[in-house]
Amino acid sequence: MKELVVLTRKDCPYCASVRDNIKKVLQENPGFSHIAVTVMDEDDPRAENLDHYYAPAFFAGDVRISEGNGGAEAVFSAFETVMKS
Repeated sequence: MKELVVLTRKDCPYCASVRDNIKKVLQENPGFSHIAVTVMDEDDPRAENLDHYYAPAFFAGDVRISEGNGGAEAVFSAFETVMKS
């Protein structure tokens, strides 16, 4: 199964909307429903090896896709990238 990993930070204003935008994108694009989504805080031990500078950060597995934008378009683009990987 393909996976989209999203790293967030508690104090990140852009991260606050990520979960809502993930839900929105999944509702509007049922073809993405087979992609597993893992949202975790960047302090989570599982995030230790995920190289990033800004939050939110999107990964296809452990490969960084994008970071610093939690808008619906960025979320959609991340899902598309995972689909193609």
